[in-house]
Amino acid sequence: MTFKKSPANAAERLQAIKAVFLDVDGVMTDGGLFYGEQGESLKRFHVHDGQGVQSMRSQGLVVGIISGRSHSAVNRRAQELGINPVFQGISNKLQCLKDWAQEAQLKLSEIAFMGDDLADLPVLKAVGFAAGVPNAIAEVQLASHWIADKPGGQGAVRCLADLFAEHAQ
Repeated sequence: MTFKKSPANAAERLQAIKAVFLDVDGVMTDGGLFYGEQGESLKRFHVHDGQGVQSMRSQGLVVGIISGRSHSAVNRRAQELGINPVFQGISNKLQCLKDWAQEAQLKLSEIAFMGDDLADLPVLKAVGFAAGVPNAIAEVQLASHWIADKPGGQGAVRCLADLFAEHAQ
């Protein structure tokens, strides 16, 4: 896979990463909101992304979620895949990540983040590796070191996992 931008140290950036955090809506899902007759909301996740999460975890990476919205389906999917930590209903994603990184004794330069919208921009600008999806807003694409080949909810997380596998030491 190629980098959207080709910073001279792109491979080095990837090799320094110890944790990967994902946004949910627009990254792990296609960003659509589905409502049933009773008012319940539903989320659709792609199985390829699940395999991607498993791949990253098998490479020794911590995989976590930081989402602005809260939904029980996210907890269920995270539990199925062994994603931990999971932060939902977060209005300040960067502060959340900083707090976690301090507790985990990691630098932001050792963390990757994949996002798609305005709430993700501060995090993308602060982490060691910023990943976006092709359906992200333009500002996110500009702030990203790399853009997945597949849209959010359609295998984008798997693309990121494959990138890590390709650049593993």
